[in-house]
Amino acid sequence: MCSQLRVSRARARQASRAARARSANTNPALPGPATTPKVWKLGAAENGLSDSEPLAIPFSPMYRVPMRILILILLLSGTAHAQDRYFGLVVGSLHVGNDNLNNFNPGLSYGRRWERRPGTEWHLEGGVFHNSYNEVSPFVLVGVSTHLVTLGPAEIRGGVGTGIGYYRTLAQDLKDDYGIPNIGGYLPLATATLSARLGGTDFRLTTVPPDRDTTAIFNFSIARRF
Repeated sequence: MCSQLRVSRARARQASRAARARSANTNPALPGPATTPKVWKLGAAENGLSDSEPLAIPFSPMYRVPMRILILILLLSGTAHAQDRYFGLVVGSLHVGNDNLNNFNPGLSYGRRWERRPGTEWHLEGGVFHNSYNEVSPFVLVGVSTHLVTLGPAEIRGGVGTGIGYYRTLAQDLKDDYGIPNIGGYLPLATATLSARLGGTDFRLTTVPPDRDTTAIFNFSIARRF
């Protein structure tokens, strides 16, 4: 009887030691708490981030572009009773003092304008173009223009405008250098335009404030009434 009791106690001690050994085990071939597989967070260690910083996955461009187009349509659809409508063709730009920016800026726009008093027109225009930083850039502008002088068959007009445009690269630079915020890469725009109107076609020369590495920016576009 005593020998059986000693054997039982010995077996119990062996089982206890085995359990403690399993709990402290560091051998990945044996089970134990130390070998519990680690669940990696997407974009954490693999991307040089801590485990507490999950990777921010941006929306695909195929989803962003339709949303921007929808916003433009909604904004422009509210301009009822406009005097006329027009399509715009963005041709290119000249960046004075900076040879590193893209001067070929093709784009299309759609706008409406109406005359509040003789010679003065308000307009709302939205579109998309290939900007100076080689990005696809939606924009919306509202502005006013007025008759300046008539030169032969051409009516010379001057105007100003304001709005928003998508400039991801410039927006990040402004935020890093000056702490200027942006809304998802969209920045406020300010424009000054001189145009020559021949019949239903406007030939427009527009300037916008330059960035820190550029002396001046001029953009050339054509608008055709329909």
